[in-house]
Amino acid sequence: MTDRDLLTEADLAGVRRPLEEASWLPAHAYTDPAIWPAENDRIFQRSWLVVARSDQFRQTGDYRTIEIAGARLLLVRGQDGVVRAFHNVCRHRGMWVAQGCGRQASFACPYHLWTYDLKGRLIAAPEMERTAGFDLSEIKLPPVRCEDWEGFIAINLDQDAEPFGKNLEALKSIVAPWRMSNMVTVHEKAYPITWDWKVMWENAIEGYHTSALHRTSAGDSIPTSLSWVSLDRDGGAWSDLHHPFAETMQTPASPDWPEPLKDLPDFASSEMVFFHVWPCFGFYVNPEKVTSYIVEPVGPGRHRFVWRVMVPAERIDAPNFASWRDHVAERIDIIQSEDEMACRGVQAGMESGAWIPGRYSDKERAIWHFHRWYADRMQPSRN
Repeated sequence: MTDRDLLTEADLAGVRRPLEEASWLPAHAYTDPAIWPAENDRIFQRSWLVVARSDQFRQTGDYRTIEIAGARLLLVRGQDGVVRAFHNVCRHRGMWVAQGCGRQASFACPYHLWTYDLKGRLIAAPEMERTAGFDLSEIKLPPVRCEDWEGFIAINLDQDAEPFGKNLEALKSIVAPWRMSNMVTVHEKAYPITWDWKVMWENAIEGYHTSALHRTSAGDSIPTSLSWVSLDRDGGAWSDLHHPFAETMQTPASPDWPEPLKDLPDFASSEMVFFHVWPCFGFYVNPEKVTSYIVEPVGPGRHRFVWRVMVPAERIDAPNFASWRDHVAERIDIIQSEDEMACRGVQAGMESGAWIPGRYSDKERAIWHFHRWYADRMQPSRN
């Protein structure tokens, strides 16, 4: 055991058992602030994290800055059309070279005006001409692994990581009819969360709570009793959650409601299907849109839960599109507020010292999948 091994084999053993026998992670896995450094090192610094959508970088020079897993990053579309990621840290004194988002042809550090092009190469460094051995061509912003998967931009702080899509071929095949790469983002909102990230993520990936917590907002249309998880992917990279629609549910009779997308599989009209890629990327598909939700790890006790809604580009010009989009955004706010109420309550219960880990419901199979993945990465003395 090392000082960083804050979860013991006994802590993790329970979730490795078969679902019918397994128990949850212990309370201190969610409450001890010293767990964060190990999670950051063993999970977030080595995993693919979805941070944006490709359509948010439509033109050369479009950029966004983010803070994630303790790193400050700059994402920008180059002249060759490729979206790249760099550490947003000037090679001179460590100052940031960009803030917020926008469009620029280059990035100049506001401290001493060292300037970098869209490939991260240093192209100007005032007053450095007399510095012996200084060569602009040898200096670049530190690169970060960056990939586009179905229109989702993912980064990995581990330069040796396997490609993002390596273990997602089956998932890609299932969602191919939605043509997500061609969709555009029409709503994005980040919600700050101050409770443990796993509490928020576990809430997002199970259907056990819908009839209770979301009984007025969604429980009647996707009742808990009908939800199920199909994939028993022991140690797999992802899982799914199916929410069949209640028989009494009717498509809203509203001129604002868009026509279903064409050529979708039969299940699209009978259920919402949620897909979850570990550690913290999820999305669901339905007949008129795709909605994603992710946990963005920031630092100890500081995270964001980000929703994005995507539709085919041609739908933006449809009549009443704006009112439909606003309706979707309003429903997300409602559902998020309900989830936040529960997550705050769960966190408080875990911190009370009175919570004894219970058993998983079959409706929580996706959490069991995630916990087994988590246990594998957080095992004591893992390098």
